Amino acid sequence: MPTTATSAAPIVTIICDGSERQTMYVTDAEVVLPLSRDEEEPKLCKKILLFGGFIFLLVVVFVFGIVFNLQTEPIPPLSSLLTTKTTEYLDLGTIKSYCVSGLDDDIGKFELPEDCWRYCAFKYPDSLVAIIFDSGYCSCQDSCDCMEKDEDEHVVYILKNMTYPLDCSSIIIPEYLDLGTINSYCKNDLDDDIGRFELPEECWRHCAFKYPDSLVSIGFISEEVCYCQDSCDCMVNAYDYEHVVYILKNMTYPLDCSPKYCPNISATISSPTASTMGMQLRLPSLLPAASPSTSIGWDHFVAIHSCYSTFDDAVKYCNSMGRELAQIYSEEENKKAMEACGDNSCWIGLIEIGGDESTPKSSQSWKWLNGREVVYTNWDSYQPSNWEGKDERYGNIFKNGKWNDVDGSYNLIPLCSLSVY
Repeated sequence: MPTTATSAAPIVTIICDGSERQTMYVTDAEVVLPLSRDEEEPKLCKKILLFGGFIFLLVVVFVFGIVFNLQTEPIPPLSSLLTTKTTEYLDLGTIKSYCVSGLDDDIGKFELPEDCWRYCAFKYPDSLVAIIFDSGYCSCQDSCDCMEKDEDEHVVYILKNMTYPLDCSSIIIPEYLDLGTINSYCKNDLDDDIGRFELPEECWRHCAFKYPDSLVSIGFISEEVCYCQDSCDCMVNAYDYEHVVYILKNMTYPLDCSPKYCPNISATISSPTASTMGMQLRLPSLLPAASPSTSIGWDHFVAIHSCYSTFDDAVKYCNSMGRELAQIYSEEENKKAMEACGDNSCWIGLIEIGGDESTPKSSQSWKWLNGREVVYTNWDSYQPSNWEGKDERYGNIFKNGKWNDVDGSYNLIPLCSLSVY
């Protein structure tokens, strides 16, 4: 430890190489003794930690830069876009109005509005509808059904030959009834995803601008995605998915879709899975393996549209029609099943045998409800997955023909097939 001498002039004895002893008188001096090993090691550790932390920070910055560049599509220089053919536009001039749009992507600053249009066309080749050019700043937009007044001037381009936008102030925003955040959504044919908004009120307002004569309801989900809907005669149970739902005020309150469109079920019809819902399914009997024919007629698959039911009830509905919940044995059959299902997600008679929520995909065993082997599959990416640790034991087909595994309590459309195998 450093020692500071006082005015008492301590005596320090210095022993040299020889045996001679010398005596030194020190007055008002500071004598610094060398650090011990125990005192040097903490300082060395601090230096190592500081250096290591600096290197770690550099690595983090480097990796973040790589990931950011991979996720960001580079915009080419303007010179390379000059020869690229872009969609034609109509120049509305410098006006005190702007397009109401779900997309307002500020992509940077440019010298000319023509350059803004070219870059937006490059970034949004299939959805560009309008641009706002304000003091060099460029915003890309994907709709322009109406325009709102503004105190500032903007250069506005819209797609050539599109319907000229209305004045938003002339559109009456209808009153709505807020059904709250619920596990249901309106059954309708439109379901137009118009973008992301912070509040459901903004979603309703923008849907009213886009569909001033046909808006009936909206679905606003947790990711702030806004769906405009043109009908809501009945509602479908979404179970795990919550929606904020607005409907027109004073309209007839929507019914539950499931019983409205489903066939009557005889009391004598039972599902082979009725007593095993939520348990490890065991088939009552397994039919001998066979080589199913792929030659089927146009009416082989029939979907009971708008009849949203659980897996167990879907089996009963198909049985009540003299059919079975659909089995699919080839790519040809899968295409016909997809066509019959339409724009819905449909139940098929695919079930997992044994296993539980922790069974990995590679170890799962699936069979058709009639006991036959699965000789053809068309699973979607990463399926079957037991999503979020749920024991998903039942198969369904999406509108794109891909298969998925879900819990049997979901409400989906029954897809029935003829019993020919």
